[in-house]
Amino acid sequence: MDKKITVIVPVYNAERYLEKCIDSILVQDVPSMEILLLDDGATDSSGRICDAYAEKDERVRVIHKANEGLMATWMRGVRESDAPFLFFLDSDDWLEAGVIRKLHDALVEGKKQIVTGNILIDRLEKGQRMERLGIAPGIYEGETLQTQIKDEVLGHEVRRIPLSRCMKLFSRELIEDNLHLLQPQIRMGEDLNISVPAILDAERIVVLEGGPFYHYRYVAESMVHHYDTGLRENNRRLQEALTKVMEAKQIPHGKEMVEKEFLFFRLQAVKNELRNENAAEAIRNIREICEEEEEEKLLAKYDAPFENRTNRLIAPLLRHPGTMRIHFLRLLMRLKP
Repeated sequence: MDKKITVIVPVYNAERYLEKCIDSILVQDVPSMEILLLDDGATDSSGRICDAYAEKDERVRVIHKANEGLMATWMRGVRESDAPFLFFLDSDDWLEAGVIRKLHDALVEGKKQIVTGNILIDRLEKGQRMERLGIAPGIYEGETLQTQIKDEVLGHEVRRIPLSRCMKLFSRELIEDNLHLLQPQIRMGEDLNISVPAILDAERIVVLEGGPFYHYRYVAESMVHHYDTGLRENNRRLQEALTKVMEAKQIPHGKEMVEKEFLFFRLQAVKNELRNENAAEAIRNIREICEEEEEEKLLAKYDAPFENRTNRLIAPLLRHPGTMRIHFLRLLMRLKP
């Protein structure tokens, strides 16, 4: 089955990595493919790099636009595309040869479907690691899709399947029909807002064994790895967006899934404050986070031991945000390699 695929790449100030990203798409062995590069008002040479590729290869189309942020740019790309299947790639990441073809070849006719692989995270200074999944590779439809993926899509430290919008091939309608549920102001965790409604609507999900491999570039200066003053507000918006998704899809235990999921976001918010250079402000903010909800009840909703070492260290802080414990963890975060 030969189906057209649009590869959508939001681009913003990615001149250091962009050529490797685009080159990795151009070598994909796909019968019919469009590459849509969306220049989100880049102030470096990214826009010129995009134009140069469009001049050399007719499969490449460039849209230059005012800066709006990742989610709004990504949504514009969906609306500008017309292929029945969509693939998303970030401009500082890259693909192994043959990835999209492997995803393509797992498609079947007449199903709203997602084909996904594992994610290979390239930590250039630390080596590599593979994301572990909570389910075995295979084809999920009907009851197994419902019980093993949809009913467990949120609230697990180890994901049932990766929730990244990247490294997946989506039936177009799974994305297009859910654009109204997306919150463009979300700038961290946006993958959940994008992927969760698509997963809940899917009739078929395929998890490929051993890949295919999508390379995520670990960028040390990324906002993911530094103190973010707006993280708590971002998380509040994300929680509201996911709650609306669950309500729109009429998921019976959707509220509980979102509450369990946001235990991890609360741990993330505490970890973010541990990076805060202002010790007094960090202590005050951590105590505010821990007082927002009865932590014993929140932690009880997640009934499995934490696997992530940092989560294991931070979780007791939710119950007892003492000053000495906070100072110790702030020091530990700075020493952590």
